[in-house]
Amino acid sequence: EMHKYKLQAVIGAGAFSDLFRAQEIGTGRHVTIKRMKRTYDMERVERLREVQASRRLGSHPNIIKLREVLFDRESGRLALVFERQDGSLCDVICHRQQHLAPEKVLHFMFQLLKGLAHMHKVGIFHRDIKPENIWVVGDALKLADFGSCRGVYSKQPFTDYISTRWYRAPECLLTPGYYNFKMDVWGAGCVFFELMTLYPLFPGTHEVDQLHKIHTVLGTPSPALLAKLKTQGHLVSHIDVNFPDRRGTGFLKLLPNVSPVILDLLGKLLAYDPDDRLTAKQALHHPYFDEIKALERFRRQRPSVPPVEVPTASDPNGRGSMTTAWVEIDDVATCRHTQRPLDDAPGRSDDSVRDLQGSVGMRQPNGTSSSSTDPVDVRGRTTSLPPIGRAHNAAAA
Repeated sequence: EMHKYKLQAVIGAGAFSDLFRAQEIGTGRHVTIKRMKRTYDMERVERLREVQASRRLGSHPNIIKLREVLFDRESGRLALVFERQDGSLCDVICHRQQHLAPEKVLHFMFQLLKGLAHMHKVGIFHRDIKPENIWVVGDALKLADFGSCRGVYSKQPFTDYISTRWYRAPECLLTPGYYNFKMDVWGAGCVFFELMTLYPLFPGTHEVDQLHKIHTVLGTPSPALLAKLKTQGHLVSHIDVNFPDRRGTGFLKLLPNVSPVILDLLGKLLAYDPDDRLTAKQALHHPYFDEIKALERFRRQRPSVPPVEVPTASDPNGRGSMTTAWVEIDDVATCRHTQRPLDDAPGRSDDSVRDLQGSVGMRQPNGTSSSSTDPVDVRGRTTSLPPIGRAHNAAAA
């Protein structure tokens, strides 16, 4: 049924699939098509992890939506049709010359952790969290590529060689498959650092070098932690785990200008011991997200703010035609009033701005009221970042 779609551009290519931007001919709707390179039979299509996971995850604003499965029985060709995407988080990071605004990083991380919390709640963990597998759709972040996912309650050991190396948690490196959903949180912590700095935190060239880079920042694990990992499963045999006692530099040296609350969250997402690592749900309650959660509560409540009528310039006596002022609400609950013509309201056709607006009654010349909106001033932390380091390179698999 590929004839229903017009392929417009190749936006990604991998060992197992190619990714296309396409348009549905009948409706004009834009979609993303993932065309598999291998052939399948119907039974294998039904068992495909990506299909099963997408059905189980259902509809969530931070999970990419699978719209259709295209399968040709004769040729065995398979394609998965997803909602439109504007690119991946890797594209956002790679193509920038300046750091992302702190507010943007805040919104991205909030959405990423909400998507992970939903996945873990329904009993699935991703196992390959990295910028390439996080899609951008407008202002939204959506987790994608569930081909490596597993059930939270599946029996260990899992496949030991999983997750892209730069985002692989220590327990995935030190044990032959004895890890759990906390590995996704580690990946999210690595993405958090990369959003702030535009370069990867632990770009190891091989597994031993990956551990070395982790230990440079976090320090070497204690004998007690290694013993615990050993009792929970086994330690890998191809790596000498008798690490010399080493104290890590910590994150402050890498991010000297960020707030303590950011350093605290980063440290808790990237705790060496998975038992000490936050869950995605716990991370959403961290003080770092207090401002955005307050904004969400404000949007749900939509308080009514009385309009302020101001005489127009053509009516100095304050009679006749009136113009309603726009009320700008900031994060400390103060208001200031500015005169603006009704037909020149900023952002009224912009959905992304409209989502952040609160309702204000607008009085028309005939005395009737209609609903309009006023921009909300969302004030994030004014955190300056260190100079951009080396450019982001594609993560080694």
